Amino acid sequence: MDEDLDHVEESEMKEVPHRHIGVVLAIHPSGVFQVGTGTLISKNLVLTCAHVIHCKDYQNKLFPELYFYPAQYGRLSNYIKI
Repeated sequence: MDEDLDHVEESEMKEVPHRHIGVVLAIHPSGVFQVGTGTLISKNLVLTCAHVIHCKDYQNKLFPELYFYPAQYGRLSNYIKI
């Protein structure tokens, strides 16, 4: 397997498709949180898996606070509240 396929340089993160892929952070007021990946499919719409935003321990409801951090490389910054 080509090793270059396993690594994305920081400079490439602002290019398509990498700039549309990012981190979804779901937070509950109690401090419980979950992290997963998501894909930005329009200005304020992110596609992610249900288990990322669903809190089994919170009355089987969605986490009340959801954030998307597109094109991440290192520390989380520049989020979109979803």
